[in-house]
Amino acid sequence: MTNHVQQILYISQSIGALTTAVCEDILAVARKNNKRDGVTGFLACLPNGTIIQILEGDADTVSATYERISRDSRHHSLAKLLDLEGEERLFSEWFMGFRMVKQSEVGYLPDFINLSGGEVSNVLDGTSTPIKMLRSIFLANTIFD
Repeated sequence: MTNHVQQILYISQSIGALTTAVCEDILAVARKNNKRDGVTGFLACLPNGTIIQILEGDADTVSATYERISRDSRHHSLAKLLDLEGEERLFSEWFMGFRMVKQSEVGYLPDFINLSGGEVSNVLDGTSTPIKMLRSIFLANTIFD
């Protein structure tokens, strides 16, 4: 019997500047809560204030985590891009992998997809392409504990 994993990918916009300190604060809380709840994933903070995060784990727990995040007043325009059931965790190594992307790096990231440039409809075709893109960024660029 296969254990299924719920994977939610969302994007949102920071209310204020996404400084290193702000991102580190978000990361610290996420790691604490995710360790407690058995959720794994990846968080990327982009130079324009965009937050991209994937959550994975037990369906009820991931849904509850997403709902809690949706009430966080530090961001707005929350949009769930994918809500999938997978066969395995892709970020099982981390309660929350992290990357703060610099403006100079954006176009050079492996499998980078510009979510503001009309490419969203091309990648949201029912596959896990955005999750694979984040996995690629995670493997190449994660800041280790």
